[in-house]
Amino acid sequence: MLRRVFVLAVTLLSAAGMAACTGKDAVGQSPTGAYRFNGATERGKTINVADRKKVGPITGTLLAGGTFNLDSTDGSVTLINLYASWCVPCQTETPQLVALHDELKSKNITFIGVATKENSASAAKSFVADQQIDYPVVNDEQARIPLLIGNIPVVGLPETIILDKQHRVAAVYASKVLPADVRPVLTGLAAES
Repeated sequence: MLRRVFVLAVTLLSAAGMAACTGKDAVGQSPTGAYRFNGATERGKTINVADRKKVGPITGTLLAGGTFNLDSTDGSVTLINLYASWCVPCQTETPQLVALHDELKSKNITFIGVATKENSASAAKSFVADQQIDYPVVNDEQARIPLLIGNIPVVGLPETIILDKQHRVAAVYASKVLPADVRPVLTGLAAES
């Protein structure tokens, strides 16, 4: 009997979790009308245009020096990838994202790396050099940027957040993504008016 109750409880929790993963339920309503994380987006899917919410101001210190400001990506689709050099899935995902960035950078699509929960800035810089990351990388040891975007918890890495041209959250992928998962999303968003 106890086993049946356990199986039923797990089944109900799983169903509730999946229901919160896409569509309207993935977007919370904040008092200011800004985006608030409510659940991850299914890979390859986006939040409906009518349900997207804008993010607030986001700035950070770049690993290469200087300051990143999200305003610098105005009018372009922006992929924000949270990773750490010690994270094995991040190590396999990053070269694929670098190649995808090289393929799409002429199409008004911007990539931003966010080195988070790193052991040191030097480890983060070494990873950038080793992986030949040629897009800006923000040093964010405390994982402040996903909180600024909309209280996105960083329970695992990597995570990828995609913003449309108006800086509205179009997708939050809470696991490793493949180019085949995000290429059609990015080009579709770039084609939106």
